[in-house]
Amino acid sequence: MLRRVRECSSVDHSNESAENTLTRSNCGVGVSVLSNTVVVDDPLAFEAIAKRLQLDCGCARGQPCYWSSASTWGYKTTDYLDYTLWENCLVNSVQLVPYRVFWYPGSPTYSPRRISFALYELGEDGEIDTLVYESMTFSAVKDMKMQSFELPLRVFLSRGVLRLNLFDRQEDIGLDVAQWMQENDLPPYYTCLSYVGVTGLLEIGTQQE
Repeated sequence: MLRRVRECSSVDHSNESAENTLTRSNCGVGVSVLSNTVVVDDPLAFEAIAKRLQLDCGCARGQPCYWSSASTWGYKTTDYLDYTLWENCLVNSVQLVPYRVFWYPGSPTYSPRRISFALYELGEDGEIDTLVYESMTFSAVKDMKMQSFELPLRVFLSRGVLRLNLFDRQEDIGLDVAQWMQENDLPPYYTCLSYVGVTGLLEIGTQQE
């Protein structure tokens, strides 16, 4: 139900853009399937297969399938992603999948610590206007798995915008890997998302591009 990315707080590299979050990646789907098999009980085997999935996906070969924030020199920061929704939709829940880098030492998951979201209507000038719904703040699970946050009541939007707020960061790039990237002996922190989605209902006859 997300039509396009409207804006985001930052991007680390241009090919790690928020547009990558609009569809589920090949590795994201593969890791989800893998998580429901007996392999999940063997961490070494799980990570080895997941790394192969990301090699096949291309994200381990310089073709990112995720959004990455720009770096910060500490974990306390706020990021956001704004999405335009399809017209005349009824929103039921917001979903996200953090990105786990199985091809990087330690297989870190660059998830936020907490998230919240807000739904707005656009004004006649095409700018964000009326706040329709604002969620509480939720804890985010540090794992590459689908996390769904349901609204207490469905929200109808004629020309809606979703703002996803991402609070604080859980993972840095590693002191042993990025000595040249450090500042004041601190490694850079990132947030990376594989997927963002909205569930609900679209008005009959809505044409998706």
